[in-house]
Amino acid sequence: MNDYNERFRGVINLIGKDKIKFLSTANVCVVGLGGVGSWAAESLARSGVGRLTIVDFDEISKSNVNRQIHSLEGEFHKTKVDAMAERISKINPDCLINPIHSFFTYSNADEILSENYSYVIDAMDSPSKKCLLADKCKKRGIPLIMTGAAGGKIDPTMVRIADLSEVYNDRLLQEVRKKLRAKYGFPGASSPMGIDAVFSIEPARRQKNNFSETEKVNDSEKQKGVGTVVFVTAVFGFAASSRVFVKLTGIETVPQVGDAG
Repeated sequence: MNDYNERFRGVINLIGKDKIKFLSTANVCVVGLGGVGSWAAESLARSGVGRLTIVDFDEISKSNVNRQIHSLEGEFHKTKVDAMAERISKINPDCLINPIHSFFTYSNADEILSENYSYVIDAMDSPSKKCLLADKCKKRGIPLIMTGAAGGKIDPTMVRIADLSEVYNDRLLQEVRKKLRAKYGFPGASSPMGIDAVFSIEPARRQKNNFSETEKVNDSEKQKGVGTVVFVTAVFGFAASSRVFVKLTGIETVPQVGDAG
């Protein structure tokens, strides 16, 4: 514990010894380790979270360099979960890491969520899988925060957290919201959905990509021609992990300038 206290002295100075205990014993799952999820997992590890489950099937590629924290020379072609697990073990050797080299699917959803998670961060880009995860977490009473689409955005100051029912300018989350209401029985437009969501209020911009038809394409953003920058994707991840941090420790956030009260 002395080593833990030394590594996370800055966090202890911020929230106190009593509250850091909630983080040291917390069990958080991050589903998706791309431009958003990799930063969320890293920041949770650097905040002192004691147990982390990380879920992803992809390998690291050079096209990930612009936005993913584990995309480095010498790491290409490694699985994202293995590279992330190695990073986390160097941040906090005492952290219990459960790397799951798999996509989150209908066939393994129950197995992945069989752990007693304190929180789940959804950093996937598939509407159907996001809906599945939301439904499973709701039935199990697992707190969930969902991240939206960071592609096509360039202003990190426009990132927000709100109930999924209040999200706008995010086609991914709007599709998820529609499906959750239509197929999974989530509350309609007049009621909160009970899921925190990270999104940007900035309208997305689309730029035709400069890749030839014959070039090998691995990631969905390049296929769609939507660009990304790390100072937006990382903020999405940081916003999600900050909400987990606040909820697990029970600390009160300071009202922003201009807020009433």
